[in-house]
Amino acid sequence: MTGSAGTAGSASATGLGAKLTVVTVTFHSASVVAASLHSIPAGVRTIVVDNGSNDETVAVVREARPGVEVIALNSNLGFGRASNVGLGETKTPYAFLLNPDCVLSPGSLEALVAAAEANPEFAILGPAGLGGGASGTQPVLREVRNVLGAAMLLRMDPFGKIGFFDEKLFLFGEDNEICLRTRDSGFRVGLVEGVTVDHLVAKSSAVEGYSSFLRDRLMGQSAAYVMLKRGGPLKGRALCLRKLVVYAAVGLRHVLSGDRAALARLQARALGTIDFLAGGDEILFRNVLALRPRAAPATLAAALEKRP
Repeated sequence: MTGSAGTAGSASATGLGAKLTVVTVTFHSASVVAASLHSIPAGVRTIVVDNGSNDETVAVVREARPGVEVIALNSNLGFGRASNVGLGETKTPYAFLLNPDCVLSPGSLEALVAAAEANPEFAILGPAGLGGGASGTQPVLREVRNVLGAAMLLRMDPFGKIGFFDEKLFLFGEDNEICLRTRDSGFRVGLVEGVTVDHLVAKSSAVEGYSSFLRDRLMGQSAAYVMLKRGGPLKGRALCLRKLVVYAAVGLRHVLSGDRAALARLQARALGTIDFLAGGDEILFRNVLALRPRAAPATLAAALEKRP
């Protein structure tokens, strides 16, 4: 489905500021967050929720954008819970979640808000060009299943009933899960073609400092949790087991082709799935924050031996 994205025009910062609040979650983001904050139009309320960084992130934030509202948490609560803290402080009709490693193109926020106002059946919107590139002159709205949480516009009213991010998801999958619940509630999710955001992948507050093995393990845990939440105990576990079979089949192809990097990613995701199936909610992300970046194990057996 496509729809009219409205006309972004040259909305003043004052007009945009009355409609929109930007929420950014940081964690050890000192090297990237300044450029992100500089790209937000003046006059737009900006809330930075810091997940217990022990670098210079908070100082950089305050220097880069004087007047920014900083909520400094004592520990890393994860992306979803920290985002919910900022969203809970939002009073405007719209909130825009912006990763600290994302830089907005000129006029992108205005175009997203214009698209939302012209299409009230959409509760979540995002830029179609997440990764950089020139912005188009005539944005067009396209319905999709999911929008990345790195750059996500929320129409605030529906989320009083839908709820914000599932706080059991520490990292990864929380954006897909909220989009699922949004569609289940009768609202639509879309991307605005012609709107771009430059995204420095793996440099955000969420993933910086974690090994690729740990990131993929978290992805496996998150996917398993969502499958059980959506499908229930029996169907959900069946879906997880089917996923493990797929991992095994694809992993065999990687073994035969010698693609060790791809094999390590599958091993980590399989381990995350096994973790969750073995312990359910109680093991969900247990001891994740105590883990330190390390080289990916060569085999799934080695990964199982090293799990906390």
